[in-house]
Amino acid sequence: MLPAFRLSTIEQREVPTRSKWYWITPRMFTWGSMAITILLVIQSIGGFTIDKPSLFGYHILGMSTFVLIGTQEIILLPTDPIVCIQCTSSSTRSLCSILLHFYSILFALAGMISILMYKHYVPSSSISSSVFYNHLSSSHSWVGLLCIIVWVIQFIISTFFSSSFLMTFSTFMLKTSYVLGVCACVMGIQEVQTITNIIGYHTNHTSTLIPLVNTDSVWWSTEANIGVILLAFTGAVTLWVSSR
Repeated sequence: MLPAFRLSTIEQREVPTRSKWYWITPRMFTWGSMAITILLVIQSIGGFTIDKPSLFGYHILGMSTFVLIGTQEIILLPTDPIVCIQCTSSSTRSLCSILLHFYSILFALAGMISILMYKHYVPSSSISSSVFYNHLSSSHSWVGLLCIIVWVIQFIISTFFSSSFLMTFSTFMLKTSYVLGVCACVMGIQEVQTITNIIGYHTNHTSTLIPLVNTDSVWWSTEANIGVILLAFTGAVTLWVSSR
């Protein structure tokens, strides 16, 4: 079996008795963040359809799932796995690690492909004639790209190397990628919120632009701010639980 999935953190005899709150608390914040994110997508760009504007929704869903579910569950796997909570056998955890890594990769690819397709349909302008600039024109894009790069590095290290130092470094890189991913999600929400409020329109499921009234704008901003706070707590609680 590949060294990546030979978890070197906790042996069965070293696992302390843990409160159920260690298991449930980070997931509560995660699913709350996912719920508010999906709600914002539905309200701002009309949800998840095959229409060109709504392709952006699949990017949000894919990358959010990659960070908030896939990467989070890999971090929590050594101490608080989502399946077989009472099981501490290395073979079961190795299998879970394999599945979680591929789960994360699939959603990351889906998120990246959808944003590339979305950008393809966005009308080019004089400042975005370069394909490179068109896809990496914001801090959100750069932080998201860095998140992917760091995640891939930790994946390669944990897959092909087995020394204790490199496995520890891989864990550090995984948590770094998670922090960068949460930051990218926060910046993405703020970016969509800002653009929606500036142009004063949102898109329904038929790709029709609908003007925002004052109450819509205030409610949209409130939801976005709640989402940002939930994301911050999600990251903080996950890292705290994994370090205990």
